[in-house]
Amino acid sequence: MANLLAKSRIVFLNPMLATGKRLSYYSVQPVRIAKLIESWFDSIIATGSYQMDLGSLVLSEGIPIVSMPSTRIPLLSHLFYSLGERYHHFDDIIRTLRPDCLVCTEDLSYSSLQAVNYKLKSGLPVIVYTGLYTYNGFPLGLPHVCFANSYGRRVYKHASAYVAKTSAAARLLARFGSPMNKVRIIPPTIDMTRFKPVKAPSWLSQFGNSDRLNILFVGLLRRNKNPVGLLEAFESVRRSYNLRLIMLIRDGPERNRVSKSIRELNLESDVLVLRNVPPKDLPGLYSIADLLVSPSYIEIFGMNILEALSCGTPVVCTPTAGSSDIVEHKHNGILTSGFSIDALTEAIDTLLSDDLLFKEITANARQSLYGRFDSKTVASKWRAVLSHAICDEEV
Repeated sequence: MANLLAKSRIVFLNPMLATGKRLSYYSVQPVRIAKLIESWFDSIIATGSYQMDLGSLVLSEGIPIVSMPSTRIPLLSHLFYSLGERYHHFDDIIRTLRPDCLVCTEDLSYSSLQAVNYKLKSGLPVIVYTGLYTYNGFPLGLPHVCFANSYGRRVYKHASAYVAKTSAAARLLARFGSPMNKVRIIPPTIDMTRFKPVKAPSWLSQFGNSDRLNILFVGLLRRNKNPVGLLEAFESVRRSYNLRLIMLIRDGPERNRVSKSIRELNLESDVLVLRNVPPKDLPGLYSIADLLVSPSYIEIFGMNILEALSCGTPVVCTPTAGSSDIVEHKHNGILTSGFSIDALTEAIDTLLSDDLLFKEITANARQSLYGRFDSKTVASKWRAVLSHAICDEEV
């Protein structure tokens, strides 16, 4: 097997690696996976992005990127595979790249169907990497449409292997007809050499040296992230524990509602809103936080939870797909009993009211990631899946 796998070539298909000049957060995943496996495999990213100025992250990582010219019908591409994104001369481009395996990193793309069709014609191994939106175990939104037609069923039955980011995504694959002997769960990884307990930069240190406890929220201001619910829960417990809420945000549709809630709840002096924190300062921000709260209704995964735990910061999370895999209740964090404001308030109070539990969870936070989410572990899992696919063995 070693000779057969020696620097095999992996092509990652990512239809929209970037929108405009901004990298999609989850589209960075193929770059990260490629870096994890680069000692064993050569990697190329093939993208249908209109904008090929993909920013310093991709360029600095040194992963080759090729463009696969495409046409797109903006509205219908989100409704029908058959009328959606079509890569021209797909087969010719793949033959030119001469891969030993294709990895589809956007499973709801028409390119995934073309990859599976190519696999059925040529025998080239195809791996589908998926993280599906779920709420209480049920698929949401776009997956309902995509999996209701023959194209979706074809993708989820005929690939060589399926890599799910979470246990919930793996269960949904079974519902959609994927053979479970071909499904493996491999979560995103965290760079624990970067995200670790550190001294905060000078501009942040003032918040870490006060007698107030810092609750941290990190996320986009969208309804599924539930920032307004967090503000209401925070208002209920803030005086009991002398709390400050630090919100590291990216603007979104909930911006006006969040601003209105801060005013109506009289939280102006207790909520610090941050934007555009330099990436190098993120570990310092997590380190001054006494607690990260992730109040989301829906998450594919939840990288902010991994980042906080890696910096030694305990977490309180709603039971989304990702957090349910990451957080061990009362070991490295607290999982709420549901998605209501009362459940969130109760979970925060449970952790802050019990000094012994708080110290125990804090001590376990970083250690709980080893063997599950560290780069070495995740790289080993990817190597195994890719090796078995290329050698035509059971995953």
